[in-house]
Amino acid sequence: VPRDVKRTEQPDYQQVQSLGESRPVVYQFFGKSLRRSYRSDAVPFVMLGPSVDHWRAVGRILSARGFNVMACQRIAGEKNAATGCDDSVNCVVHRGDGEALVLKILDALRWERAVIVGCDGEAALAVDAA
Repeated sequence: VPRDVKRTEQPDYQQVQSLGESRPVVYQFFGKSLRRSYRSDAVPFVMLGPSVDHWRAVGRILSARGFNVMACQRIAGEKNAATGCDDSVNCVVHRGDGEALVLKILDALRWERAVIVGCDGEAALAVDAA
């Protein structure tokens, strides 16, 4: 975990990290430890949505059952001059974004596979990553 990233005081923590050329991502991890390996038979979950807070109950339930869960949201960027979109949840998700984003998340976590779940516009990212 980078030193400039601040953890919240609650056991499940949120962080902001830039994934290369992509916009920064806010994420919240639910599980024992990011550094500990998970059971070989337990596939981790990556949950994409407009807010990591929406996934809090699901993340806690899954982690209580032994799964590692990473809830992610993209941070809204500046207004795009070409599309007039401010990259908020109301904007169209471009095809191909999901694969790159999910691969970067999996690489950062050193997970070879995961169950990808998406909500709202991020559902298209989950399908694209599949």
